[in-house]
Amino acid sequence: MRIAILITLIYYSNIITGQNTDLKREAEWLMVKGEYLYKHVLACKLTQEKYITSDNLVLSYKSGNELKAIEFTKQAGTTEVLKTVTYDWNTLSLIGADLSIKKEDGIEALYRKMYLKIYSSGFYNTLYTDFWVVFEKPDDKFLAYIIPMQNDDKLIIFGNDYLFTFDKNGEFIDFKPLHTNPIPVSLKSPPDIKVKGTVHTHAGSSSEFMSPTDIAAMLLLKDKIEWEKHYVISGKYKSIYNVKEGTLVIEPKE
Repeated sequence: MRIAILITLIYYSNIITGQNTDLKREAEWLMVKGEYLYKHVLACKLTQEKYITSDNLVLSYKSGNELKAIEFTKQAGTTEVLKTVTYDWNTLSLIGADLSIKKEDGIEALYRKMYLKIYSSGFYNTLYTDFWVVFEKPDDKFLAYIIPMQNDDKLIIFGNDYLFTFDKNGEFIDFKPLHTNPIPVSLKSPPDIKVKGTVHTHAGSSSEFMSPTDIAAMLLLKDKIEWEKHYVISGKYKSIYNVKEGTLVIEPKE
């Protein structure tokens, strides 16, 4: 049986300033960020699949040790949350589902405001109109990660992800791609070939390390991925994510 490593090429736009040469700490930070994105996306996905029958939007936000996913319409100016589904942050087990309509609170209104700006924005690449939005609030601003939905049973899509920045009042500040193009990679091995790993490269001004959105995508599809590892190769380093073990190692490139 032949052994193959699938190789793809992608350019990752650098959003990290001041690269940290502590590779173990960098890997730990990327894993924490990747799992944060994964939990938010999974909560939205579970909520959409089980509780939402229309084309309304869903977003999630962390509240203490809970992760709340809310449904709302695409219509601007509304102030209603149509459904609220609550999960345990650590285990993602269901705590409860409130299917009654309620008035949104302040933070929900702010998240919805930013989400609708992204949804209607001409900045977003129209190749993938189905996407998740994951919010994070460092200091006095909001970051919104735009992550394409993984809707193909045969492929994992790396890239085509974006980062929006808003001020504390939800007003748009900045927009940038995390990867400059989408890279589809087969989840399964071709006939008579056992694929041990897949690879994409970061070159030029790209980040030296694997993207947290890549980690989130692999966590979402870990039960469907047949290969064991995914590699990101840059000018100085190689990032190695073990799908089965859920671990990331960063090493200097030999």
